Amino acid sequence: MSPPEDLQWFAEHLQPHEPAVRAYLASRFPWLQEQDDVVQESYSRVLRAHRNGSIQHARAFFFSTAHNAAVDFFRRQSRNEHID
Repeated sequence: MSPPEDLQWFAEHLQPHEPAVRAYLASRFPWLQEQDDVVQESYSRVLRAHRNGSIQHARAFFFSTAHNAAVDFFRRQSRNEHID
């Protein structure tokens, strides 16, 4: 996929769902203060999977990826708290 194709796919298949993903994260993880970081990480993961051709349903994939990115964030945060 070329960068212009990635941008078009992003604008059509991901960006319209960002407000809903943010609302989902806020309801599921109300203590999450780094929502912007989680959304950005989700975009990165989804675009990487899209380039590999492994996405059938972009909206569902975006939601599950955001969920997983938030869980990963909390795991890293918890691990870092135990190290400090």
